[in-house]
Amino acid sequence: MKILLYSYLQLLLLSMNTYNIATGKILYSIIFSFLIGIVWCYNVTSVANGSFKEKMQYSIGCSLGCGTGVIISTSFF
Repeated sequence: MKILLYSYLQLLLLSMNTYNIATGKILYSIIFSFLIGIVWCYNVTSVANGSFKEKMQYSIGCSLGCGTGVIISTSFF
């Protein structure tokens, strides 16, 4: 479950940052990039050495995080 939440957060930030970059919001882009880097550092080793189940949790979290990030970005920014 921890991997799913981290991957959700990672892609939530990533998809929101893509929107920030596309719309020229430089300060937000810098902040979000920093946060993405932190979350990625915690994710990379656990997923790379993880089981198939953990890799599936990571993928599901990524999908949900991306969708949520797009909804938040287009609704609030």
